[in-house]
Amino acid sequence: MSGACSATAEGVRTVLGRLGITLSVGAALLAGIASAVGIWRPEIYARETASWAAQGVGQDVVTLFIVIPIAPDLTYLLLKPMRAPARWGSTSRS
Repeated sequence: MSGACSATAEGVRTVLGRLGITLSVGAALLAGIASAVGIWRPEIYARETASWAAQGVGQDVVTLFIVIPIAPDLTYLLLKPMRAPARWGSTSRS
């Protein structure tokens, strides 16, 4: 009985994992588009104070050129099985 329950739980985790990755990729694409528009369309921050506009453009630059490029690496790390070395589970001090 526990085998069937375990298989169902694993299936649910797989579906939720795929859904989470799909939604994350979609959010990253939207963030990239919004950042690009914020950088290259000056009228986006035209009504803001100079310091607020500079901060907005700076955040857009960081999002577009730092966060978005590392997103595939983070997805890979999320999908990669994590395995600790066997000695981490050891209670002896050798």
